[in-house]
Formats: sequence, structure tokens, C-alpha cells
Amino acid sequence: MKLMTIFVLICILSLQITAFAATPINLQNVEFSQQSVTVGTNANEFSVGIIVTNNAMFSGAEFGLGLEGNINIKSVEYTSTVTSTNKVFKEKDGVNYFGFFDNKNIYNGKVTICNVIFTYSGNDPAKITMKETNVTTSTENGGATKESITPGLVLNVKRESAGNPSNTSPSFPSGSSTSVPSAVPATTIDPQMLALITQNAGQKLDELLANKNNGGNAQTALKQAIDVVEKAIEQQSTLNISGSVKVEGETAKVVLDANAFPDLFKTIKNNAAIMNDKLKAFDPNAKANVTATLDLGAQNVNNAEIPIIADLVTQAKEAGIDAISIKVNGVSLAVEVDQFIGNMTLTIKKQPTASLVTNLKIASDTYNFEFLNSSGTNATFTKPVLVKLPITVQGLNSDLFSLAKIIDGKLEFYGGRYDAEGNYAEGERKSFSTYAIFENKVDFTDIADVQAWAGKSIGIAAAQGIVQGRSEGQFVPNAEVTRAEFAAMIVKAFHLEDDSATESFSDVNDKDWFKSVVASAAKAGIIHGRSVEQFAPNETISRAEMATIASNALVAVKGYKNETDMNAILSKFKDSASIHSSLAAGVALAASQDIVVGYNDNFEPNDSSTRAQAAVVIERLLNK
Repeated sequence: MKLMTIFVLICILSLQITAFAATPINLQNVEFSQQSVTVGTNANEFSVGIIVTNNAMFSGAEFGLGLEGNINIKSVEYTSTVTSTNKVFKEKDGVNYFGFFDNKNIYNGKVTICNVIFTYSGNDPAKITMKETNVTTSTENGGATKESITPGLVLNVKRESAGNPSNTSPSFPSGSSTSVPSAVPATTIDPQMLALITQNAGQKLDELLANKNNGGNAQTALKQAIDVVEKAIEQQSTLNISGSVKVEGETAKVVLDANAFPDLFKTIKNNAAIMNDKLKAFDPNAKANVTATLDLGAQNVNNAEIPIIADLVTQAKEAGIDAISIKVNGVSLAVEVDQFIGNMTLTIKKQPTASLVTNLKIASDTYNFEFLNSSGTNATFTKPVLVKLPITVQGLNSDLFSLAKIIDGKLEFYGGRYDAEGNYAEGERKSFSTYAIFENKVDFTDIADVQAWAGKSIGIAAAQGIVQGRSEGQFVPNAEVTRAEFAAMIVKAFHLEDDSATESFSDVNDKDWFKSVVASAAKAGIIHGRSVEQFAPNETISRAEMATIASNALVAVKGYKNETDMNAILSKFKDSASIHSSLAAGVALAASQDIVVGYNDNFEPNDSSTRAQAAVVIERLLNK
């Protein structure tokens, strides 16, 4: 199916599909989001939306733009409506073609497809012409039909002059100052887009429910369903505050009125309730978190200053919103609402690529983040803040992406994951400084004998800073893991570091390197001692203990529950009677989620775990 999708997409963009209507039946119209563009005096970029109206379900669209003058396409940013990962951009006969293709007909009506970012130089007028628009419909045999129009739609572009003000908002010219803007936010989701997001999420949920009903694991299905709903809610809950931006010098500042948000938050609450209702088919008590995004849009400056007003946060809490995300130029930080205390300010400053003591490849731009209290001091949070950075360098191994803190030219890695659909990487932090995404490729020369089953996991866990070599280039994969070492891996993987945590084990001393990780993991309820007083930090960890700690992390951090019929799960292991009763529930949950597997129908619960096995368990946990 993937090869067929790629073939169909190539055919579309090469204009080789022969099955199309000579006179369009369903393709009614294509339009630009504005009739003309006046670019600010010092600006060199602007964006234009493309909107299609089609009277039937369709699976893809392609556009051909002709450009005249000092103008080029910088990028094409598809809206959240377009969920396809099959996207192509090419130039043919002087026309720039770009588009997407899905396997299913999931789009209908008037749809905002994308925003095209253009670069513009000089003062001479320029022109954008829509040479061709094609809309494709998937057929039952795996092919596609196409309808085309040649609208000849023209968008004129000119430079701002006296009496001819810029209309490229939300982009503001660098180094200038605007008058105080409107403080009234606007939703970016029109009814058609809202319906399409709901429809797409519904289709995915139906597939997950069918898989669950056909014998799939119920907890896996529920977790995947919550992920689908949370993403849909986030797409529905973006508020455009670009009209509230004022540029002063190199900084975009936001002027917000908390009184403008109650009705918008109420709409977000109602839309989220509709989406959460869809989870009842999986679990009557299931609920997805609600994140409201305040989006400053594209700003042609390197710095941003965003006030987080206490009254606005209170209104969000009252509307049942769990987190507020601040977004500018694709960079976003999402904070749970209970972490805000009083009025605060977020500052985002794009940094030049610093001179680093590393040969690693950087995958994103570099940013300095600060949350400031009303007193001007740095704020820290007890819960992680989700940081998303757009990927600006292509061709790298996204499995090895990690959020890194830059300190005096050196790097500290904090893990994360890549979102292919949004082309961003995300990671979690509780305190802030200068960060970027790196491809953290760590080479080990001694893992050849475990490469087939553990090599990838070792690479990912090392890239995220969760495991390290015992010496330069030496991972020592078959060495045994101590209980303290695995506790450190779990704490690092799930960002459980807690300076306030304490423990009372008699064999964990103040000078021990593992004291803080043992205390943090114990406070989170993830580890327990071998007795009330003894943690046994330097004892090797058994396979059953590792499985149980992994399961405790699933429960405490990811919201999983212990399996109700653990005997049925453990019965597949011939040696299940050898699993200690205090560890049986943990082994059952880990086995049900494929975090651990057996050998020749045995689990070998009392065998010591190796470093390679630990890396595999960690990598599987990261994907849950």
C-alpha cells in the first residue's frame, strides 16, 4: 500500500493520471486567503493561504504556482486539517508544484489546505499566479481519479510605501514598532475544519476499537485512543493571538486582555467534551487532557515576550483546560495550568549557532527560554514543561533526536521524540536555559553480538542520555545491571528528578552517587526496597524486578493499570510459578505490553538482567 501511495503521488505531481474529468464536476473553486499583498518596508517574508472548495470527498490536492519578480517559495506549511505524510514539492517547466495524497477520501467541502511562505526582495512588484489546481479521489482498486481547473488566479505583491501600509500581518518588519494592536484573540478553526478534525479522529478511533474487539490489548488500545483524542483536541484548541502582537525593535510583545478569553475557553471546553465522549467506548472513565494554544503566528523577529496573566490562567482552569501552550514561529512550550503562580512572563530568544565542543549535527534552531515571576526572578516547575522545536535540517536520523541543554558550549541531553507529521521534536524540562535538538549519535565498538536484537535500543537510549558507556566507545552490553543503575535509567527516562525527594534506606548514604535517583524513584512510587530498610543498590537486578519497576513506571507516569487477569498472561511462561508473588503483577503488566518477553516459553524471572536488556526495556517504555 505504501508503494502504491508513493506511485500515485508521483503520478499526480507529474500530471500523468489519465482518469480525470474534462469538465470538473466536484472541484468548484480555489482561492488565495487574500487578494493582494503589501510587504512591510523591512520585511522579507510573507504567507498566503490556499483554500479549496470541493463538493465531494477527496484524498489529495496539488497546486501549480507561477512566480514573477523577486519572489520565491520558502516553505509550504499544511494546516492541521491535512494529516497526510505523503507530501511532495517539485518544479516543472517554470511552475512550482506541491501537494499531498492520502490513502482515503477524508476531505470535503471548503478546506484550508496550507499556508505558503514566500521570500520577497527588492522594491519591484511581483506576481503569484495559480496555474493549475488538481484534486484527487481515491478509488476502491487502489488508484485515483483527478479533476483539474486552470483558474489563472493572480495575487499581486508590492512593497509598502507612504500611504500604502503593509497587510502581511501576522508578520512584522524587523527593527520597527507598530501601534498597540487589538487584544482580542480569534479561533483558527472554522466549522468545516473542526468537522474534519473530528471525522479524522473518529476514523482512527473506530480502527482502534475494532482491533481491541478482535482481541487486541485493551490498555494499549485505550492509550492509543487517548493520544488520538488529545491531538485532535489540541488541533481544535488553537487561538490566534497574532493580532495582539506589537513589535518593538527585535522583540514581539503580546498585549492580552483576560476578559477576551472566557467565551473562547468555553468553546474549547465544549469541543473537548465531544471528543472525550468518544473515549467511553474504550473506558467509561477515560479522559484526554485539554491543551489550549495561544499562537502568535509567524513573527519576523528573533525574540518574543509573552505575559501569562493570572486571571487568564484562572479562566482556563475553570473551563477544564489542563495546560496552556505558547507558540511562536512553530516553537511552543506547554505548561500545566496548576504550575503557574501569579502573573508570569515567558521570554523566547533565538540564539546564533554557538561554538560547541561537539561533532554532533544540530537539527533545529537554538533558543533561550525563561519563565519569569512577577518579581523578575526565574521560575521553576514541579511538573515537566513540553518543549517543541521545529526541525530545520533534513536527512538526519530522527530516532536519535534529543533535546539538549547548552552550557558553556557543552551539551546535556534530556531525551524526547520526533513527530513526523508536524516535523518537530519535543522534550520535557522543569527549568530553562538555552536548548536545541541534536542528532546524538553515540558509537560503541563492542555491541556486535547484541546488534540484531538490542543495537537500535542501545543507540536510542544512549542518544537520549539515559544510558552511557562504561568507558569511551565501550557499552559492555553483557554486563549485569545493579538496582541503583536501573533506578537512574528510569528516573532519567521519565524526568522524575526531584531535589526535594528523600528516602530512609539504611544502605543508601549521603555521598552515594545514586542517592538522589533512588529518592526520586521511591517518591514516585516506582521502586521499593528488598526490605523495609534495605534497598540493595549494588545488587544486580533480576528480570522480574526490572519488569516490575518498568510496570510501576507505566502506572505512575503513563496511567496504565495492573492487569485484572494476570494468571492468564503469566500462564504462557512455563516457569511462572518461579515468579515471586510480590512481583507477579508487575511481570504480567510488562508482558502484556511487550515490555519484556520470555525465552523458549520461560521467563527466567530470577536471572540477572544485562545492560543490553535494560536498554531494550527502556526503549520500549519510551514508545508507550
